Amino acid sequence: TPPASNTTEAFNNTSNPTHRGLKITMPVTCQAIGAVAFVDLDAATDLVLYDTNGSTAIETIAAQDKDIRSGTSAGHIPFLFSQARTLTAGSTYRVVLRPASSSNVGIGTFTTTDDGSLCAIDLFDLGQNACYTSCNGTPSNTGSWTDSLTKRTQISLIINAYDVPVGGGRPAFGDRTGGKS
Repeated sequence: TPPASNTTEAFNNTSNPTHRGLKITMPVTCQAIGAVAFVDLDAATDLVLYDTNGSTAIETIAAQDKDIRSGTSAGHIPFLFSQARTLTAGSTYRVVLRPASSSNVGIGTFTTTDDGSLCAIDLFDLGQNACYTSCNGTPSNTGSWTDSLTKRTQISLIINAYDVPVGGGRPAFGDRTGGKS
């Protein structure tokens, strides 16, 4: 099932919400070295990786200067962390864009359907363990965030190592059920 719609959401530091991105519950313990986001960076923007408490920034990366980018339209932009970050299996993190000015930036999103018995996001990698998240203003805890199981941003973590589950096997990154039953 393809996404119901694809769009680039424009927002800035005066929009509501001011933070938009990906909420992800890790299927395995892994090392993330950055993220790739489909964005239109027409203004200064930070990519922020929030810890499991929803308010502590583990990493904040300023996006490249909009005046030295290779093009003026949306594209996949890498954001590399200052060091590898350990993300723990079963823990939930947020990777979001936070514009630094009142000029708009754009973030790629897609929506899916949910008919009450089937949430189509489950057909994508990580299923409901990876969804759209947003917050207006500075988050104080996980309750500051609003999540949507029918929407996802086009942000992906760059993983360079992961722990193999006890007894061997492979991590469940391709699990289309998102670990939900």
